[in-house]
Amino acid sequence: QWDSYDRFVINPPYFKSGSGTENKKSLDQLARHEGSLSLKVWASGAEKLLRTGGELYCAFPSERLAECLAVLRKYHVEPKELWWLRADKRKRRFFLRAVRGGRTGLKIHLDAVLKGMG
Repeated sequence: QWDSYDRFVINPPYFKSGSGTENKKSLDQLARHEGSLSLKVWASGAEKLLRTGGELYCAFPSERLAECLAVLRKYHVEPKELWWLRADKRKRRFFLRAVRGGRTGLKIHLDAVLKGMG
């Protein structure tokens, strides 16, 4: 049902179709490279599924940060908090919370620590 969910959590494919090394296993290829589940598709899905004020949580590669923020805003899902993990010294991935219909304003956490892991 559209416009009725409080949260949308996704670990989407990180790489654009045709980029990087192609995976020999088809399931690995689908999991890591965009095919039918592009950034625009899942951002649009979040806009449709989330109620106003509903939250999106995702992990994504840092090299696509600007693209991710722009596409989410295009679909009225406003980025609110961004985390880079302390353990990831090269800051290769970020974690994001965004709110459908939220106001502008982004809080950045540079050295986040996951508790209860390991």
